Amino acid sequence: MTNRLKEHLAHALSWRFERRMHSPATILWAARMTGGRLRAMDAEEIAALQARRVRDLVAHVASHSPFYRTRLREAKIQPERVEKLGDLAGLPFTTGGDLQKDPAHIRCAPQREAAASFLSAGTTGAPKRIDYCFGDVQAAANTGALLMRSEVGDGPVAAAIAMPLQHGLWIGWRHVVWTIERAGGLALTLGAHDAGAVAENMLHYRTNQLMTTPSFALSLARAFGRGERPPLSRIVLGADVLDRETIRELAEAFPGAEIHSSYGTTELGVGLGTGWDSETAIVFNELAVGVEIVDPETGEPAEEGELVYTTLARRMMPLLRYRSGDRARFAPHGAPYAFRAVEVLGRMDELLLVAGSNLPAAEIADEARRLVDDPGLRVAIRLDRRERPERLTLRIGAAIDEERLRARLFDRFPRLAEHVHNGELRLEIETGCDLSSQLKPLAIERG
Repeated sequence: MTNRLKEHLAHALSWRFERRMHSPATILWAARMTGGRLRAMDAEEIAALQARRVRDLVAHVASHSPFYRTRLREAKIQPERVEKLGDLAGLPFTTGGDLQKDPAHIRCAPQREAAASFLSAGTTGAPKRIDYCFGDVQAAANTGALLMRSEVGDGPVAAAIAMPLQHGLWIGWRHVVWTIERAGGLALTLGAHDAGAVAENMLHYRTNQLMTTPSFALSLARAFGRGERPPLSRIVLGADVLDRETIRELAEAFPGAEIHSSYGTTELGVGLGTGWDSETAIVFNELAVGVEIVDPETGEPAEEGELVYTTLARRMMPLLRYRSGDRARFAPHGAPYAFRAVEVLGRMDELLLVAGSNLPAAEIADEARRLVDDPGLRVAIRLDRRERPERLTLRIGAAIDEERLRARLFDRFPRLAEHVHNGELRLEIETGCDLSSQLKPLAIERG
């Protein structure tokens, strides 16, 4: 059998498997059959399968998406000549603005064929919408469940999903539920509002898996204190960048549990990028997503820059060369796969241009968190540059000493103090704010 025929059969079988509804027993069987095979694939085999999916994807959007049909024509890219991801280098990037403007124009099918729809929180403007057809839902559930069972084996799974649930069309918790249930596990959607209550439920159900954010995981560690802990074997953390200090603290709090980071967004989905045990680098499943890192100014390939991805497994609303807004670089990893990994360094938009100086919003928020020893403290920052002087407003989700925080900020960021003292900037601090509806620990708004 030729290599080309092997590639064709592998593609056809995997595509067919992904998009059908399967029982947990079938997932377990497939994990036993394919787990070792996936680990044995080398970079050349992965590239060949990815190229096949790229060719199918481009043909699909050229026929069914008005948005991408126009983009391909304007870029003078002939779909039948696309052989691999690199052949799309001349295609303009898809942006969040494109999704906000007219998602129906991007879709490859009418809304009546949608089986699921997800919205971003809308913190940077109109929410971004992504629709899934029934086959997309099955592919997401099957892929996630297959990878989970390949790693955790055949044993029972009782998973605590401690994520914010107040945003009803947010993809994170629902995608995880699909994965756990398809893998034959018990999915407990516990929320992330009361660490004490979540800890009690985890003990009651003897959970061995935890899906949450880094900040809430630290809150859970404090809630358990020196008392009994559930038999956690695996902790998967998403929504925020996972740093080595947090990994160290959680490893001490939950000994014996593997700690994995997970990269997911409304636009990409969940479960396509996961860190290996106690590593900060994110390993992407390159059979389902194509990854690029580009210079944000020139759009040319770069070692460090903006993360750009192409979804390869969705049919209802695939995205080609989507600008994630995340700053990243390619990185080594210890996972037993030949997929590439990236280290996410933060958001491209987390740098605030304040009175001509760049200030890191995340580090400003961290100063408030250190004052109350709460790494999960919610902070909202708004910068109004059109006012004179410019106005920087910090809203803090706890009652803290405003003057102490101001002094710490001036000591940490001398340029900030200089701009305030020179009358170029007005710094306003509001404490004790109710930020419970804020999805992430840090929200940034510009006016």
